[in-house]
Amino acid sequence: MSHETHLDEHFTAGKTARVTLELRDDLTGAAIPGALIDALTLTLFNRRSGAFLPAAPATGARQNQDILGVNGGSISAAGVVTMELSAADMAIVDPTLSVEVHGAEFEWTYLSLGVPRSGRHTVWLRVYDEPGTG
Repeated sequence: MSHETHLDEHFTAGKTARVTLELRDDLTGAAIPGALIDALTLTLFNRRSGAFLPAAPATGARQNQDILGVNGGSISAAGVVTMELSAADMAIVDPTLSVEVHGAEFEWTYLSLGVPRSGRHTVWLRVYDEPGTG
């Protein structure tokens, strides 16, 4: 099952950002302990265009990128994911806009009651272009 969260937080273009979420088992509703997570990936994209981010060719897009303890991602024993997004991740893609919505789609696999399962959660971020940042 897929879930969504719309963050009210103000994210500034070109600045680093931190996103957190708790992984929950769709079957039991319980938090998934970090030790049970087999894989955790991130896809970062622009909501309007669907383009993967960051758009800069030097850094490469975050498309199904492994973040299980690498690439800015971590997960606690209690199942809380923390993702550190770089300044390049938070760039405004369309220079004619003062705000863009970016999606951070987290996908994971784990065992639930001995059965392989998977989950997906998209976090929506409003990224604002402020003078001197875009």
